[in-house]
Amino acid sequence: MRTKSISTLAGLTATTAALAVVLSACGGGSRVSPISGATSSAVVVQAGQGARLSAVVSGTDLWNWVPSNLYPSDIYQVPDTQYSTANQTAAVTKYSLSTESCGDLLSSAGGPGYGEVAYIYDEGANQAQTQVYAYGAYVFASADQASAYVKELAAKFASCASFSMSANGATLNVTMSLGDHAEAAGVSAADTAADLREKVAVNGKTVMGDLLLAADGNVVVLEERSGGNGVLPTAVDLSKVADAMFAAFAQGEASGSSGSSGAGGASSAPDTGVSPDATGLVSAVGGGAR
Repeated sequence: MRTKSISTLAGLTATTAALAVVLSACGGGSRVSPISGATSSAVVVQAGQGARLSAVVSGTDLWNWVPSNLYPSDIYQVPDTQYSTANQTAAVTKYSLSTESCGDLLSSAGGPGYGEVAYIYDEGANQAQTQVYAYGAYVFASADQASAYVKELAAKFASCASFSMSANGATLNVTMSLGDHAEAAGVSAADTAADLREKVAVNGKTVMGDLLLAADGNVVVLEERSGGNGVLPTAVDLSKVADAMFAAFAQGEASGSSGSSGAGGASSAPDTGVSPDATGLVSAVGGGAR
């Protein structure tokens, strides 16, 4: 879960310690202590039925190829959560799963900086801000790198298990584990897939997160759902969304298409970094957005 998602779903305010500040402090001066052992489930490795991309493509290509109508009509853009590496196709390595702390992983998992050459991400929430959905995609230089990222991230989640974090006067009780084997296996296009689960309890609030990662060739798609009432939302089948994205990417490359017009009907995809556009979850949610 992104830091912003957890903060939104936990309903934290300045008077109860903004979670964005709490998590940003985890890299230094915070305390992370193990509580219990990990739960585990096998990472799904299968033949996969996807029409794999034949080359390295850019974030702009992926952004434009994301299909429409993936999410319920009441899901709207969360401001400042659209991200694309645009036309850049150079490897970006900010994190190493072998050395990254579990506290840092809580906010970085599913984000950029793991050796990919292109990346996109977009996030939306319902009006009540009790449900958050997100999607994204990585492009790696090779299929081996894409598959390895899914496997290594799953192993890291399992090893982190349950732990507590103390920062800026707030205590977070966190559980990270592998989740639903069937959900991962449900991505028919994928050759490697894993379902990852997170639970964060802070200030009497419990946020549940589900991150599905699926690799097909050199592309990894991520689908995420989070609930702020201790329950995961069920309106979206993450496996089907992942398959729909793989199919759209393959079709977009095969047709040489520049895809849709971009975020929420905007004229183009966001530049490298965060887009200020808050009109809709890229054309991937209802009401005119994706």
